[in-house]
Amino acid sequence: MENLIILGTGIAGLTAAIYAARANLSPLLLSGREDGGQLTLTTAVENFPGFPNGVQGPELIAVCKQQAEKFGARFKVDAVTTVKKISKGFELQLESGEKIQAKTIIIATGASARWLGLESEQKYKGRGVTTCATCLPTGSTIVANNAPKAIDKIEEGEQVLTYDGTFQKVVGKGSRPFKGKLVKIIPRYFREEPTLLTPEHPVYAAKMKRGVGANYRDMKWEEPQWVPAGELRKDHILLYPIVSKTIDVVNIKIADILKLDVDEKGYIKNNYETYTARRIPNIVPINRDFMRLIGYFLAEGSITPRGINFYFGPKDKEYVDDTIRIFKTFFDYDVAVKQEGSVWRIECYAGILRDLFQKLFGKYSYGKSLPHWFVYLPVDKQAELVKGYYRGDGGIKPEGFSLVTNSPKLVAQFKTILLRLGIIVGISRRSKDVLNKTKNVFNGREIKFKHDRYELEIGGSYLRLASDMFGVEHPHLKNKKRNNEFAWIKGNYAYLPIRRLETVDYDGEVHNIAVENNNTYVTAGAIVHNCDGAFFKNKEVIVIGGGDSAMEESLFLTKFASKITIIHRRDSFRASKIMQERVFKHEKIKVLWNKEIIDVLGNGKIVTGVKLKDIVTGKTTDFSCHGVFLAIGHVPNTSFLHGMLEMDELGYLKADAWTHTKVPGIFAAGDVQDRRFRQAITAAGSGCMAAMEAEKYLAGME
Repeated sequence: MENLIILGTGIAGLTAAIYAARANLSPLLLSGREDGGQLTLTTAVENFPGFPNGVQGPELIAVCKQQAEKFGARFKVDAVTTVKKISKGFELQLESGEKIQAKTIIIATGASARWLGLESEQKYKGRGVTTCATCLPTGSTIVANNAPKAIDKIEEGEQVLTYDGTFQKVVGKGSRPFKGKLVKIIPRYFREEPTLLTPEHPVYAAKMKRGVGANYRDMKWEEPQWVPAGELRKDHILLYPIVSKTIDVVNIKIADILKLDVDEKGYIKNNYETYTARRIPNIVPINRDFMRLIGYFLAEGSITPRGINFYFGPKDKEYVDDTIRIFKTFFDYDVAVKQEGSVWRIECYAGILRDLFQKLFGKYSYGKSLPHWFVYLPVDKQAELVKGYYRGDGGIKPEGFSLVTNSPKLVAQFKTILLRLGIIVGISRRSKDVLNKTKNVFNGREIKFKHDRYELEIGGSYLRLASDMFGVEHPHLKNKKRNNEFAWIKGNYAYLPIRRLETVDYDGEVHNIAVENNNTYVTAGAIVHNCDGAFFKNKEVIVIGGGDSAMEESLFLTKFASKITIIHRRDSFRASKIMQERVFKHEKIKVLWNKEIIDVLGNGKIVTGVKLKDIVTGKTTDFSCHGVFLAIGHVPNTSFLHGMLEMDELGYLKADAWTHTKVPGIFAAGDVQDRRFRQAITAAGSGCMAAMEAEKYLAGME
């Protein structure tokens, strides 16, 4: 049994932990669903004593946690669902399924952002209605033009993959400093790169319940919803979009790609022709043979100063003959074939083809990729591409097929193509540093890896599909009696269970982009929402509220929006005077007094305005805007305590001046019991009081 369990890791909980730890109580803190509390969403705290230049909210939380740990406080990532009184204290049921006991409890679960409670508000949530900005750390890659690209390198105008499997234009970008905890998400299948997010960043996820007994495979799915990263749990299942649009390309014209002339026979002219130069047919059909050839090139091809080389193994004579035939049929070209030891080498000395392949598919193995239009080709053509690649850089493992590459672009592109083929592929990455820890020797020469190595594995319920596609009967199919499904394809989404959830410390820039139409983008393993602030660049928005949060949000939005209108249901703000002065002085900010929003208006896709009601006259009017930012206060996180502790009509815990609740041994600190001040410094003060009162209570139990 613990001496003291503190629920919440905001400023109240952390202050309580510092005092309790220094009293040798060894407190255990449970993070809850919002690790770090509301301060993790606050960009600048100017009124906390000891910081004359202000401090970032996440930074303040981080240093307080370090101080608590220094004195022996312990932390656990979990949330409480129920609290029950037992003979010598309390029993807490956790979301993870674990039960723990404590002699005393400090409730410091804080409060979450309040919503208006309108049906239309939920309809346009993430489509113009929001409560906060969201961010990813420097270097995090997202799917741009069907290949991974660091979010901090994305430029406006680029196309990124969005939640419905379409590619949409980036219309804005922004960044801010951040010091604090990030949520690290690793899905079960797409493990090549974890997704790192600030805790408030929404992720598209669902939940599923299996049947029991003989009905175990009967699954009931909940509707997908946007879940803040900090609230994700292991039973959440991430959604990943499948590109459903198909655009066939019948042929390509080499002259258009390389900007060359065509002769009267329809053959390409070389810019500089010698007596040995060969002309190539201009029109190349994009059929299954061509796609298979591209698979060979991506796996076994290389660009040389003279042309293109392909390399095959000793048992690959069939593929050598296939390559020879395709070159002759498509390009009217006879390649040179040589066998050196156990290696077949095919040499093509056509400069035009060298330039074509290099321009379309890249020169070096680590940079090879596909043109974006390949992702939309019919699936029968895409299957031949993967088949060709498997013949070059594929293999059979005990329970599945394997494809290997050192190109992160190809990993993302094959992931997309295989999803279109109905296959969820397992992806893992081994860094070059790990690979080089083992000495690798080939023909007496030591090999050093210069790039990370990716492996794509196809097995489980997708083994039959892969066997049919590759034309290779996998031996495991003979022994396979049933399919165990650990991921699913439903509609246009892959449903990926979460393999691991962690929190990591981060100190640096966080970035976000604004995406046209769908307001979303895709990381290596998750769909996330875009930055709502940057999305409204040069547009008109409204902010609802009258406290410091509303003032701060309004001032932040002046970086993007052309006009900010603050809607407040009273005739004066409750915000601090200094924040009010900054707002009133800013030329982009206007205020509408005595107004409340009774409806959010839109065209079905995005917000177009709001319906306002005048508190004094009762008159309603429509107000045009592109975005609605809510800063109307918070709802205390006390629902799990209903029936056990006394609360007021808004759900705030009732506690006396010394933080005691009506239940001996349970204390309340911070915003969970403070509906009046709700300041970081008052939360810290009540955390101090709660810890000292808990210490006194424990001393009385001895």
